[in-house]
Amino acid sequence: MVETMHQIVFRSIKATKKKTKYIVISCDKFITIDNQLWRNVHVYVIDGFNKVSLLLNLKKVVDGGPSNNLTLLILGSLEKYGGFSVE
Repeated sequence: MVETMHQIVFRSIKATKKKTKYIVISCDKFITIDNQLWRNVHVYVIDGFNKVSLLLNLKKVVDGGPSNNLTLLILGSLEKYGGFSVE
């Protein structure tokens, strides 16, 4: 069931992405109530006159989150979940 939901969301992201010329990439971190560090990757697009936020990835940080891992997280999220080319 989760895989089916992922495919539906992925198709929706690809359809929304095709309608826009520009994107804004956002990456943030947050700490849960049990002190776990997580990072999320969002892409914002403009659909008509509305800003649409697309959550591409949510990943638990287990190694302190050095900057090279952050770059890999963003690029991997864009390619794997957003359907974007890294180039």
